[in-house]
Amino acid sequence: MNKTVLEVTHIQKVYGKKGEKQHEALKDISFDIQEGEFVGIMGPSGSGKTTLLNILSALDSPTNGDIKISGATLNGLKESQLSDFRAKNIGFIFQDFNLLENLTMQQNIGLPLSLQGVSASKTKKKVKEIAKVLDIERILGSYPTEVSGGQKQRVAAARALVHNPNLLLGDEPTGALDSKNAKNLLEALRGLNEDYKTTILLVTHDAVSASYCKRILFIQDGLIYRELHRRGTQQEFYQEILAVLAGLEIDPESLV
Repeated sequence: MNKTVLEVTHIQKVYGKKGEKQHEALKDISFDIQEGEFVGIMGPSGSGKTTLLNILSALDSPTNGDIKISGATLNGLKESQLSDFRAKNIGFIFQDFNLLENLTMQQNIGLPLSLQGVSASKTKKKVKEIAKVLDIERILGSYPTEVSGGQKQRVAAARALVHNPNLLLGDEPTGALDSKNAKNLLEALRGLNEDYKTTILLVTHDAVSASYCKRILFIQDGLIYRELHRRGTQQEFYQEILAVLAGLEIDPESLV
């Protein structure tokens, strides 16, 4: 039986102080993710998906509700504890790579381990292992300005995975890539999920990217409106996703 990696229970997020104008970004969000799942989150701009991702990555805290990652409750942790928890348990792939230009790819990938005080020799070994999985061994000595956008995003994925996080979060990771490089990254993520049981939660506006997931949560107005499980082929799932977006009267252009 798979263990639960992420438990989200009645999450609410309200911006603004009491007595002032407030905005309820998340109203009541609850869901679980099991170990080895590949889950997508879709919703129009302003639906609350970015707020939710910030809360799940411990970059923000909910107004009400509970978050558990691998059985550990995030509520009540101090900022220093949250930072340490993030560093050990969560991997994050950003849309715009967030690589340090003055570091080589090898140094960028190894940064999470270096910050945790892992020895240089062990860090080098771990970097080579994940670089092999993502097929970027030949560019480890290069700097970010010397490689393509697709290679940068694979390096960003390697950096997110080098410390074996319990949960990999992706914030529109294909958003800055052309269709070929986007497909290459998604194929790599699918390989990590299927071959290494990496648990992935992907926020995306793109139905093609979402079709690589096994389950989609559709968010609108701070609530989960619909959940869709993949049962057939990827192409069939893609068509189902488009149908749900149309049924919810969500214009694909509004998902950005």
